[in-house]
Amino acid sequence: MTEALKAVDGFKGKVKVDLMRGQAEVVVADSVSDDTLLKTVVNAGYGVTEISLQPKKN
Repeated sequence: MTEALKAVDGFKGKVKVDLMRGQAEVVVADSVSDDTLLKTVVNAGYGVTEISLQPKKN
């Protein structure tokens, strides 16, 4: 899944996948939609139950 998320157009250099917890964290451009992320994860063979946004850290 890591490589699939890195391939998203708008990827901004950080992805962290924890399969044991069933979580992934990815930094993408604001223009990347939740639907794009959902489809990327599903196409990589995983499921999605929730997408949450975190504010940018300065």
